[in-house]
Amino acid sequence: MNEIAHRIGQAEGAVGNILTSQVISDASKLSINASSPKIKKLRRHCRKAAQFLKENKYTEAQTEALAALDIDENNSLASHIAAIALDRQDHYELALKFYNRALQADTGNAEIYRNIGLLVWRMEKLDAAEKFFRLEGQIAPDDWQAKNNLGNVLRDKGQLDDSIELLRAALYQHPEQSELWTAIGSTAIYQLQTQEAIQFHQEAIRLNPESARGHHNLGFTHLTDGDPAQAVEHFDQALQYHTEGSFDQIASLNARSNALLACGRIEEGWKEYEIRLNKHAPDYVDFLVPLPLWQNEDITGKKLLLIGEQGLGDEILFASMLNDVTKLVGPDGKIGVAVEPRLVELFKRSFPHIEVFSHKTGVIAGIKKRAVIEQKDIENYDVWAALGAPLKHLRNDLSNFTQPSDGFLKPDADRVAFWKAELEKLPAGRKAGILWKSGIMDIKRGRNFAGFDAWKPVLETPGITWINLQYGDAEADLMRAKEKFGIQIHTLPGIDLKKDLDDISALSQALDLIVGPMNATTNLAAASGTPFWLLWPRTAWTQLGTGQMPWYPNTRTYSPQELKNWTPAIQALAGDLRAETEKLGKEKAA
Repeated sequence: MNEIAHRIGQAEGAVGNILTSQVISDASKLSINASSPKIKKLRRHCRKAAQFLKENKYTEAQTEALAALDIDENNSLASHIAAIALDRQDHYELALKFYNRALQADTGNAEIYRNIGLLVWRMEKLDAAEKFFRLEGQIAPDDWQAKNNLGNVLRDKGQLDDSIELLRAALYQHPEQSELWTAIGSTAIYQLQTQEAIQFHQEAIRLNPESARGHHNLGFTHLTDGDPAQAVEHFDQALQYHTEGSFDQIASLNARSNALLACGRIEEGWKEYEIRLNKHAPDYVDFLVPLPLWQNEDITGKKLLLIGEQGLGDEILFASMLNDVTKLVGPDGKIGVAVEPRLVELFKRSFPHIEVFSHKTGVIAGIKKRAVIEQKDIENYDVWAALGAPLKHLRNDLSNFTQPSDGFLKPDADRVAFWKAELEKLPAGRKAGILWKSGIMDIKRGRNFAGFDAWKPVLETPGITWINLQYGDAEADLMRAKEKFGIQIHTLPGIDLKKDLDDISALSQALDLIVGPMNATTNLAAASGTPFWLLWPRTAWTQLGTGQMPWYPNTRTYSPQELKNWTPAIQALAGDLRAETEKLGKEKAA
């Protein structure tokens, strides 16, 4: 199993529908009047395969194309059709094999380069995608679609200036193409140029009022800019023009669910949140569970198995309702939960009435798969569901978000005492943990985090002894704090800040306070009852339109008005931290 999962569905900004490929039209028009019975039979199989593709019968199309290849294994047209059929069934590795066979027999076919580029882009092989789109552009230099796709791949690689330059040049040649306008807008939003992005998307819509992508991208831009209500309106318009069942439709439905939640339209948002489980949704995971899926039917007296979904932070966040899930099954029912292995011991201690298992995730044939490790132990359960499934039943109103002030996760009391003793050995003052980034800081996630230097006003707060909780590579930043700011951020020995989640929970509870963005560790700390001061975008759907974090009552939230300027939010946090620390110091002295 590989560590990186491939994206199921269309890559953001991709242009080119493999089902409208010229090869399908060509195959459907093949004449079966041939002197050779062999050629006649091959063409008949190709024609049938093309017809099946038009009818969205991909397995049948695959069978016919492979039958044609049994006759002539080097036939480019049959290989290309087989690749498209496999591609649409999400058999990525096999599809790539047949695309390459088609290319070997027809090296001058720009369409094959495009279809390979689209596939490897979805597989997140960005260097390969760039290569094939560049080759497509060399064969078809006047084709704006190759330039559009290449520009968007460069954006995904973080080469924003190169992306803008290439897309602007393409737009100069093809000013009538709405897709190019909205592609530039999509890159501009990652440069945090919100107003410029809006203008480009609006021009795309002016050129093509039925541009589903233009409306979707404008909705995404409004969501990023802190206007989820406007975002919902544009996602609604996009959905009027999407093809039913298309990758882009699923993307808009997924984005709309997040926008609804960000608006505070919680009940509607959770209903639409189900789209995340669609196999063409972003970050889709195929759950390998030998049980029926819970379809929201009455499960009183039943045994329900919940399986952690998405990332580690999401598992912790959604676990906030586990103590209430028993309401769904009643006193005669049973709840089980499968979580990331590093969480198992902590969850067993925290939820003694729930059976806790572990899951494992990997990639098989290009698809992310998740399975419960203890397969035999779950056979007696009646139904299963993703961990977030009960949200629409138990958290459909803000009044439902209630938690004990000391948190719902219960660290080992002996380890809490140990860390308190260790903290006492450090300089006097409030002991505050700090984090400043996530383990993944790509072009899309990175904009949600203030740069390390921006934290200087917070780090300079008198009366605070800072404790490093940042997992991953943090040495350069820690050295920078010491040498440039004159601030020592202490890293405690004997704990792995990435792996030892149970002990991190204990250390967090031993601290007076934790400051940072939303990531796995800060979720863990907040869930353990530690006061948490959160620096996070106001557009986050998890705030449910409140400007705070209803999931964790012990959290204060500080959000910038715009992502390119974190200074006011950080200054507000630093000011409140200084004032509270001074007040506590005076109270202690008195």
